[in-house]
Amino acid sequence: MFRIKLSLKLITEALEPFGAQLILERDRQYGFTKVQILYEPCDELDKETLYMCMPRVLSRMRRSAFEDNCFVFFARPEQVQCRHIVCGIMLDPAYGMGEVINCLINLFTNFNTFEREINELALNGSGINAVFKLAEPYFEDGLLIAVDAAFNIICASKRSVEHPYVNNILQRGYYNHEDLNQMAMRGYYEDERKYTRPVLYDASKTICGLP
Repeated sequence: MFRIKLSLKLITEALEPFGAQLILERDRQYGFTKVQILYEPCDELDKETLYMCMPRVLSRMRRSAFEDNCFVFFARPEQVQCRHIVCGIMLDPAYGMGEVINCLINLFTNFNTFEREINELALNGSGINAVFKLAEPYFEDGLLIAVDAAFNIICASKRSVEHPYVNNILQRGYYNHEDLNQMAMRGYYEDERKYTRPVLYDASKTICGLP
């Protein structure tokens, strides 16, 4: 079954209207399936849950709680006085918890709906075109491309884009020899992670210079 985990970057972008600042002290990827308000310190946390709390709660947490978890909290930079390394999203305290939690609930609800619908398509044996049609509204600012084993484009969510390099690939309909060489130079073929799960690459690792 297809499972969606929301990235910390995606959540930060959704919270930008609330002055979101990403604090990432560890070089690792996080993925979340739900959000929860944390009113009091808790020793047992779920690493796939994004926790929202106030700084006073963080300062009372045990060190082990920060090893694999992320937090959304209201504070000014000078107010963050925690004896442990905190990974998460800091928000402007001028905003209320209610409007932020509503934003997060809407975000997770939308993608939970997408997860359910795409699994229904898979169970019904629907083709790649149906999957892309379903996905387009959720990734309207991005480009979805499916290729075969020879890197011929078999489906794309857009016919053209503004980015010249990516648009050339779309118009051509396949990745040419130079494209494949550039992918090899960036270690794409040596990265075994992509065979078992989605992998997020930053701009420096891609042939188009986009994440």
